[in-house]
Amino acid sequence: MFDKLGGECWYLQEYLRNSDEVEERMNLEESLLNYYLGGFTKPQMRKIEKFLSVFKTKEEIVFDKNTIDEELMKELVNKEILFYDPGNRLIRPQSHLMLNVLRRVL
Repeated sequence: MFDKLGGECWYLQEYLRNSDEVEERMNLEESLLNYYLGGFTKPQMRKIEKFLSVFKTKEEIVFDKNTIDEELMKELVNKEILFYDPGNRLIRPQSHLMLNVLRRVL
């Protein structure tokens, strides 16, 4: 359970109510991810997929303008796919659930 959800209270609460919720929640997050990414052009998607594939092996990375276009990163943050910590310049998926969805999709 924790390996998919992390420590987010509302996800854990849903799980405790009904363990089938975990897979349903992952499916919902995957659908939302596909919906949000559907608005990008093919060249943008190639850049995004290449960038997001980093999260197959890492949970966070240091932001560098050579890593991903800043405007694309802002869009991914605005769509709540990624979280950006400007103080430490760290980028990570919005939640542990999103990290697992990215790993499953990519």
